[in-house]
Amino acid sequence: MTGNINFRIAVKAFIQDEEGKLLLLKRSSNSPHKPDVWDVAGGRLDLGENPFLGLKREVSEETNLQIEIEKPIQVNHFTRDDGQTITMICFQCKTENADVVLSEEHMAYKWCKLEEAVDIICPHMLLGVKVLQKLNNNGKSNL
Repeated sequence: MTGNINFRIAVKAFIQDEEGKLLLLKRSSNSPHKPDVWDVAGGRLDLGENPFLGLKREVSEETNLQIEIEKPIQVNHFTRDDGQTITMICFQCKTENADVVLSEEHMAYKWCKLEEAVDIICPHMLLGVKVLQKLNNNGKSNL
């Protein structure tokens, strides 16, 4: 294989508190990728980084929360506006501490019911919310 491949693995955390509310983060206005949208915590892994440790690192950096990773719920493969190709793995996670401290990457956060999240989360994360709804309603996914 020749040339440079502009490819990364990314991870996202659909973090729910003890009441089942989902943590949404509003990306900063100066974000190079999807500014001003409601998203979930996570980001690109360092090359060769363990995805579970990388997800915990990203969540801690962005929110100061410690999470428990429960299970994978979605995989996306896409090309960003800047040309970088991403394979993104999304996980259902939980936390016992809901005291968020935001990094500079985000300008706001909210804990919301899944029904509210469906209406405001960025479209590429919508499937993850719908999977959580099925998991919460049925105890298993019917997808």
